[in-house]
Amino acid sequence: MKRLISLLALLLLWPAFASANNELFITSGSMTLVPDEADFLASGAGFSTSGTISFLGAGPIGPGNFYNPQHSAVVFVSGDEPGGELGMALTVGGVPWDIPLGAPSGFAHVMSTAGPISITHAGTYSAQFVFNGIFDGLPAALIGPDPSMASCSPPTPCTDWQLQGHGTMVLDVLPNPQVPNTFYADRATFSFAPEPSTTSLLLLGFAGLAVMGRRRKSHAT
Repeated sequence: MKRLISLLALLLLWPAFASANNELFITSGSMTLVPDEADFLASGAGFSTSGTISFLGAGPIGPGNFYNPQHSAVVFVSGDEPGGELGMALTVGGVPWDIPLGAPSGFAHVMSTAGPISITHAGTYSAQFVFNGIFDGLPAALIGPDPSMASCSPPTPCTDWQLQGHGTMVLDVLPNPQVPNTFYADRATFSFAPEPSTTSLLLLGFAGLAVMGRRRKSHAT
């Protein structure tokens, strides 16, 4: 009975969800990038999100990516869900959201870019980064235990939540033991800042356009 009442409440409140301002601005949190994955945990006013981007060989992180003093590094992280390398959770206003898998399905995508950084020696480097994402889904209570049986169809169309953030990335650079005077990065740590600068807002705008283009391409496919 309690579950039925909760579902009815969500259905009644659904028009408010669908018509609300769906921009979520990250004001705190962090992300750590190592050779095989990136883990992020972030929050803002009334929401929180977390996830893991799993991949193999993301440049410029890892001993397979060497740099000499003439090279610059751009740190780029990207992931998709479902069907890709991103696992992502989102809670808005205390309500957990999920991605329905029935056609038409939901979708999530995140992208973060930092740099370029001119690598001249072993040590730590810092640069500004932007984080942009989209979460296209439903409240988890409307999906139920089997996401494959739920879809983004009326009367409960999926809502697009737009996530934006920025901050400072610290890149750890080590000497290449194989070749003198070359280096590689083995870790990047991202710290979200509470207020965006003018430059960050501009970069976020460009990143948002890229994410929306990626989403349209995915749905078309």
